[in-house]
Amino acid sequence: MNASPYPRIIALIILPSLALAPWLLLLSPWARTLGVLSDVDIKAVATITNDMRVSELANRITAISSTVLLVILAVPAGVIALRSLWIPNAGVWAVRAWPPVLKIWFIWFALLAVAMASASPRVLELFGHDFNANTIERIHDKLTTTPNLTIILKWQFYISVIAATFGGTALAAAATGILVQAQRLTPPAQGAVPQADLSKLDQLSRRLDLVLFATAAILVAGIIAVDSWSTWPSPLVVGKDTIIADREALQAARKELNAQGVKVDDPGYSSKVDALKKERVDDFKNNYSAFTELKNGFIAIQSICYVGGLVFTFLPAAVSLDAARRRLGVPTVASAFSVDQIFRVLALLSPILVGPVAKFLSVKLGLGH
Repeated sequence: MNASPYPRIIALIILPSLALAPWLLLLSPWARTLGVLSDVDIKAVATITNDMRVSELANRITAISSTVLLVILAVPAGVIALRSLWIPNAGVWAVRAWPPVLKIWFIWFALLAVAMASASPRVLELFGHDFNANTIERIHDKLTTTPNLTIILKWQFYISVIAATFGGTALAAAATGILVQAQRLTPPAQGAVPQADLSKLDQLSRRLDLVLFATAAILVAGIIAVDSWSTWPSPLVVGKDTIIADREALQAARKELNAQGVKVDDPGYSSKVDALKKERVDDFKNNYSAFTELKNGFIAIQSICYVGGLVFTFLPAAVSLDAARRRLGVPTVASAFSVDQIFRVLALLSPILVGPVAKFLSVKLGLGH
């Protein structure tokens, strides 16, 4: 009696999603309880100038564009991945006729999409509970013609999460389908291996490469979306612009001295202002550095999670294909160095590599905001 294929298929489809556990922990209510996160206070500028509005608008457009990029990569890739699992002539609504991989994928996608979308609003609080209220929400308060940017931010999260979840789980299901088909390839009891099996093995190998590159593309687009979202309010973080930091530091120094009872006509008032201003300028610069380091930390966590998900998507099917080659007596490449293998390694590491590459281009080409 053959064992049910469902437990193995369930494990293989869920496995890539388990790599997201560290990121989901950050978005959970227990993150602060367990000490993984702490409440932070990223200071925003006191006065929003027209230049800041322009920079914020440019960053907003970039963030929305990155969401569009993620959608146009994830949705078609997911549809194509699901098409590879479809049984010819099967009706879309004939659920009983769906292959086991497709049924399990649909249930897992629905559960994971709801879970991820539910956690998305907590992303707004990663930089502090009042961070967005002190930055992009103030743009809306000052200009009545500007839409509520918090709503735009939330919808960007929802759309990105659902699109990425759809594409990622569909590709994990496609890789699982490749694994199942590879395990069915067995040598005949007598005679040579049929040419049809050899052709099938080659076809599965090409399909797995497509799954790898498509998954890497979606995850890279996801990292770009996270980076552009977190960069969105940066023009309104105090310390980014040196001139504005000097001006606000001067105002802060005068206000602090006045609170201490130091008068403008007191001896040494100017020197006290200059000394206190220098301290506040350093504080403001450290404030922006802290914001940047925190942003890079969140991106690093997601990058590592995505690499884990990519490996868990690709590796089981790759091992199964290699085992099928051995069973069929198909010779493998002896050398570990080849162009195809280099591309595979780069694809597996792409979620980590995209951050330094984007930063390099930003610095060299002046693309940073």
